[in-house]
Amino acid sequence: MYSTPSLGSNAGVAFGPSPGRRNESDLRVGSKIQSYGQQREPGWSGEILKCEPPRVLSYTFADGSEAPSRVTFEIGKLGESAGPGGEPVRLTITHDEFPVGSKVIERVSNGWPGILAGIKTLLETGHPLGLT
Repeated sequence: MYSTPSLGSNAGVAFGPSPGRRNESDLRVGSKIQSYGQQREPGWSGEILKCEPPRVLSYTFADGSEAPSRVTFEIGKLGESAGPGGEPVRLTITHDEFPVGSKVIERVSNGWPGILAGIKTLLETGHPLGLT
């Protein structure tokens, strides 16, 4: 979620389970986060709101068409016996704070299922989902 050394870049860390997309940030509160497509074309951008590795990452999400929304990733225990060290954990992803009448909510609602499938496949197999 936070960093994969092989994906590092001069701009900071790069991360993202979406095939063909790259999200870059230094992950410091107040810093920019920028998403890029396969040809390095800019996509959405935002600002890091909270970063507490390895438990929480939160940032604003803006595509330039309306006020930013918020994305939060939280990793926590799954049941009483779970915790750090390879035990099962729960990943909760929340995308909220959309402006009233948002058009972006429909677009991201169509995008999140593929992202979640990519995360699941990566965690289960160690390989990214082969979507194009």
